[in-house]
Amino acid sequence: MKTVHIDVKNVKAAIFDMDGTMVDNNEFHKKAFQKFCQHYGFTLTEEDFMKNYSGRSNKQLMPKVLGHDLSDEEIKKYAEEKESLYRDIYAAHIKPVEGLHELLAKLQKKHIKIAIATGAIQKNREFILNALQLVGTFDVIVGDEEVKSGKPHPDIFLKTAEKLGVKPENCIVFEDAPAGIAAAKKAGMKVIVLTTSHSKDALKDADLLIENFSQLELV
Repeated sequence: MKTVHIDVKNVKAAIFDMDGTMVDNNEFHKKAFQKFCQHYGFTLTEEDFMKNYSGRSNKQLMPKVLGHDLSDEEIKKYAEEKESLYRDIYAAHIKPVEGLHELLAKLQKKHIKIAIATGAIQKNREFILNALQLVGTFDVIVGDEEVKSGKPHPDIFLKTAEKLGVKPENCIVFEDAPAGIAAAKKAGMKVIVLTTSHSKDALKDADLLIENFSQLELV
């Protein structure tokens, strides 16, 4: 696997998506979603999941899946049902994407701020961070509930940069999905994308594609 040298002289912050980026959990989300849909009489195909659902938040997904408008409370109820299935399915399998902890340490050593910007609900964030022993590691964590529009809109990345006190052009984003790439680009940020969840062709708008974090050397 080829080592890639990244020039971080102008980088003040690194912003990480969570699902599919810090952990390779897309398959487990898909299984939970399929189980959820089956319960409500829907069939979710692999193609439909990858094209229309992967990388998007529950408040974007639930009305689309169920086929009608939902109140915030209804979205929250359905989302928790689906996410509870996901946590049950994934609990025994959680592990970080290779090189994650080492990259975080390298970024901190260079005094680059680190943050998470994710559509994952709070229970899922805590679930992952506890399992990876990363509680308290990040300078800022921004969830989808803090912004009006989820990815592919840039809101969550702009909010994260604002909370970090860093200009967007001095941020680098780590992502795994086309919606995340679009959001980062609209925010004016460079984006490095992991090929954990989508084909390389679907990720062609990224600045750089990598298989995992162990490929990266910071210069």
